[in-house]
Amino acid sequence: MFLEAQMTKSYKIAFTFLAALALACVLVVILRDDGTGAGTQGYDLEGDAKGPDTASGANKGLKGAQPKDATEPNLGPDGGGGLQPGMRTPEGIDLSDPAVREAELTRLLSQSTVIWQDVAKIVGLMEEPIPAALRPKILNEIKFGKRNQVMFVFAVLRDESFVEDLFELLDDSTVIKGGRSAVLTALWQMPGGDRDAIARQLESRLAGDPVRDLPIIQAMAKRGGPEAGRALVEYLQGTANPRQIPQHILQSLDVTDPQTAEVIAGAIRGEQSPKVLRALITTASKAGARAMVDPLISLDRDGIPVDVRQQVLTALARIGDTPSVDYLLRKSEEPGVFGERAIQSIGVLNTSARGVADVLTKALAGASNNPRPAAFKKSLLIAIGRARAAGSLSVVAKTLDDPDEGVQQAAVQAMGSMGHRSRGYISKLSSIYSKGSELTKRRIAIALGSIGGDEAAKAMRGMLKEEGLSPSLKQTLLMGMRNVQEELKAAAGG
Repeated sequence: MFLEAQMTKSYKIAFTFLAALALACVLVVILRDDGTGAGTQGYDLEGDAKGPDTASGANKGLKGAQPKDATEPNLGPDGGGGLQPGMRTPEGIDLSDPAVREAELTRLLSQSTVIWQDVAKIVGLMEEPIPAALRPKILNEIKFGKRNQVMFVFAVLRDESFVEDLFELLDDSTVIKGGRSAVLTALWQMPGGDRDAIARQLESRLAGDPVRDLPIIQAMAKRGGPEAGRALVEYLQGTANPRQIPQHILQSLDVTDPQTAEVIAGAIRGEQSPKVLRALITTASKAGARAMVDPLISLDRDGIPVDVRQQVLTALARIGDTPSVDYLLRKSEEPGVFGERAIQSIGVLNTSARGVADVLTKALAGASNNPRPAAFKKSLLIAIGRARAAGSLSVVAKTLDDPDEGVQQAAVQAMGSMGHRSRGYISKLSSIYSKGSELTKRRIAIALGSIGGDEAAKAMRGMLKEEGLSPSLKQTLLMGMRNVQEELKAAAGG
């Protein structure tokens, strides 16, 4: 009986201890889950305060939906991108209400230091016109204030009534040069307004002097559209020296737009002046401008000046789609200057357009049949490397043993351009290094620095231990090592 009583007493003590422990655990959980931001994952749900001049925190009161360009993710408590239904009542202002947007825009524009990126976030949501009372603040900023900052607003402004205001500023003699440039930028950048109408109004302000007209021509080309294309063609046809229009302005016209492409294609087919043709070919030389390929090919014929035909081949390379590459490959088989120019043009290809890498790789496999096999292989290898297609690696690797050292160096360059995809060939590159010329060794050092990884770092450490390294080769190896070390450090998270 005594033993039984003692055991009962022991059980009671143990039970009491366990109950107290459970109660303590419940209290800890309750105290920790006090609702003070646990569901925000450390992110500010009230707005994005980043960007120029945000030290004042002017947008801290802006709550609600984040704009599309917000830099911070809005994660829910499970990290999945939002609050679970019923967890808490939504709070903040409703920016879907035009009246609320107007009030918030008024507040932002009334501050002593306007944060124009915050203003742009509201303007970007507005389908309605900007209130009349707020317009002068925006327009005066483009005349006298922070012109670069207010461009955030014009980049999203859909209120087309501002177009006329901007043209009034453009014609205002009191607007200084910097303001005039900002006005032109706003005219081509703002999504509001009819592009053809804007192009015609810009065209009406051309003076016929290419030097003075360049800012307007550039704005017209950047705004784009068929009317901008027509105006540009007519200007080129009417000026004594089309070369006065810089290449970057000609190429700013978007000829991937179907309507604009139709205008430029028609001009190319019908133009007789070599001077104008050169400018039009430059305009057509835009990556992905598929509609320009056939009009350009039509110029590769007898009766067209040699330099124009050569320019056509370079333009096809800059377009860089499969039809233009197919034409260059066929042309490369011809004898004479045009076959040589086609091979050179293949070497400037810089495209990852679908199907191009496969076409180039197939051509490399049969490159020995070309009239200029070494030059052809080098151009193909450089272009394949830029395409960065992993499926081409095995064909590129075969050319590492080519008897022509220039071809071998181009293969090394292609391996480097493909980066980490080439890591399976580091030992092969190391063996070539040991027998190669100074130039070949430098090319391999550059390639290893781009390929990266532990094996590349180990190979370059061994190369640096060799005696008699030239200063140039040593410097190239050290730079490659630095690139690899930085990459490895970043991959390790430190």
